[in-house]
Amino acid sequence: MNPLEFSIHSIKELRNLLRSPSEYNLIKTSGIVRGLIFDQNQPLQLAQNYSGKKFEFYVEYGDWGSSGDEEPSKAYVFMLRGHLEPIEHLSKVGIPEYGKLPVLQTNSKTFSIKDVIKYVANKRGGVHWDPHNLSEDQQDMERVSKIFSLNDQESILIQAGYIAENVVYSAVRSGYLSL
Repeated sequence: MNPLEFSIHSIKELRNLLRSPSEYNLIKTSGIVRGLIFDQNQPLQLAQNYSGKKFEFYVEYGDWGSSGDEEPSKAYVFMLRGHLEPIEHLSKVGIPEYGKLPVLQTNSKTFSIKDVIKYVANKRGGVHWDPHNLSEDQQDMERVSKIFSLNDQESILIQAGYIAENVVYSAVRSGYLSL
């Protein structure tokens, strides 16, 4: 299987898991995203090179606490559920930049997409289940996740799901996948 086929199958699996966004399915999406973008071999980057088709992530930049006069310095993952119309205010970023975008902020630290995905994948069961020996940063993510939950879903898992949805959305918009 070449990297393009592997990436397309992985993105389809993401889409299937997201159809029923249970806690378990949201955790599993983090393992797939980690494997596609953040593991050593980076199959999504290889798929882009293999196909010659640029993979771009569609995000909306948000302003977390600036006065409004300055350039927005933070971003969050943006996903339109079930709606794929072109939207002019979305920005496109490439694969290397995507993982650096901040998606979670505590009083002391801002966490990137890569931080959130690797934490859920490596500690919460997306790839490995190891809830012990959390770093200080991971403990911060846990605290924030439990405080800001929605419908009994921890915010870190919701965010992992939004990131996974964004990967699927961006695959459609980049021409890698059709609905």
